[in-house]
Amino acid sequence: MFRCTFQRAFQIAAVLSGLLSVAAGGAPREVPDFSGFWQHGVPGQQYDKPPTGPGPVRRIGVPEDYAANLNWHGDDKNPILQPWAAEAVRQEWARESQGLPELSPFTTCRPAGVPFVLSFLRPMQVLQRPDRVYFLYQFNQQTRTVYLDQPHTKNPRPSYYGESVGHYDGDTLVVDTIGMNDKTWTDRFATPHTDKLHVVERYRLTDGGKTLEVFFTVEDAGAFTTPWSAIVKFPRVTVGQIDEEVCAENNNSHGITVPVASVDPISGAALRESQ
Repeated sequence: MFRCTFQRAFQIAAVLSGLLSVAAGGAPREVPDFSGFWQHGVPGQQYDKPPTGPGPVRRIGVPEDYAANLNWHGDDKNPILQPWAAEAVRQEWARESQGLPELSPFTTCRPAGVPFVLSFLRPMQVLQRPDRVYFLYQFNQQTRTVYLDQPHTKNPRPSYYGESVGHYDGDTLVVDTIGMNDKTWTDRFATPHTDKLHVVERYRLTDGGKTLEVFFTVEDAGAFTTPWSAIVKFPRVTVGQIDEEVCAENNNSHGITVPVASVDPISGAALRESQ
């Protein structure tokens, strides 16, 4: 009940507002319709290379086994990495190659941040209003708000998702994010970053509206030798709604479960049958 109310509140607001944005001078303008549900599979966890220029860390080593979600050996020799960042990639693979679970935001139940959230396997919903765009992620009920046609605030307080502002550029939504803390990864290979991270995402529809393509560029002089870019593609899906998925309740990756009480601590009434 709670999850449906939460989701429908966003949907109603988006429908009432319509897919119109206000251009300079107050005249309404049409904007591309990204609303709906989007989801990619395991291959999408590895970012695609850009057509030209420096690209993301990618897999190396033995043939990839997408079905088993194995072999996340990141290329620590990628020239975009500063030495300490390359070492972080090496250390994570050293752990995982011994059979230990990954320490990503996905398995440790932490907020994902940008751009790591683009690697999520669960459905994503986009809702648009004239003054903002909402991204709702099923995994752990994470959300992002992009404030349209306004500048960044001065010295935003660091947070997991930072501060995102955006604007429409023809058929593209451009999202500029700063103000993130240094507690997340930039990709599935444990590539780190600092609180100077700056990410610009460009969302556009391809394949006749069947795919939402995100071309993004990462800048962080504290972790990378140069800005780099990558691409993630989300096929449109018809899931109908974002389901509730609470990571901390049954985190099998690290053997963590939340005990369920059998007796109300105040009234003493039984809450469930004894096993």
